[in-house]
Amino acid sequence: MRKHTSLLTTMAILLSFPMFSFSQNLHYQKTNQGIIVRPELNSANAGKQIRIDVISDQIIHTVISPTDQFSTEASLMVIPVKANSDWTVTENADQIQLKTRLLLVKVNAKTGQIQYQHLDGQNILEEKAQTSRSFSAVSNDGEAGYQLTQAFYSPADEALYGLGQHQDELCLNPNNN
Repeated sequence: MRKHTSLLTTMAILLSFPMFSFSQNLHYQKTNQGIIVRPELNSANAGKQIRIDVISDQIIHTVISPTDQFSTEASLMVIPVKANSDWTVTENADQIQLKTRLLLVKVNAKTGQIQYQHLDGQNILEEKAQTSRSFSAVSNDGEAGYQLTQAFYSPADEALYGLGQHQDELCLNPNNN
């Protein structure tokens, strides 16, 4: 009888553990490299989840997925490295903050809007609120993919370089050889 009581008690504790861990109502999951945020207003249209990886104290790699999973294909944009900087994460009523020694990344827990700042509060980059991001399903030669539209606040005196603009229109038209 004692064995059965012990077994039932152990099972009750183990089964109740997920309730306690999810009852905290956190909008993020901590990983070895950073956090994964699942905004309240998530959708395939605006992105279901956001992965923020700390590469260094001044480099943050952000990936937004319109699905419930992130791509497992290796990124062409970032060489995988292990973060060797200290960072912390906090959450209040409507915002998740990831902080390194030099940067602060804020994510709106409801909408997923992202803001990158220096520690003094000066904005580096900020998505426009609400309609800042949109994924549209597309097919490219029969292969499914997404077209992304994303909008950011930009100061009047900001100049952007290296976005692949070409002066020769022939470079932009795939039908011209």
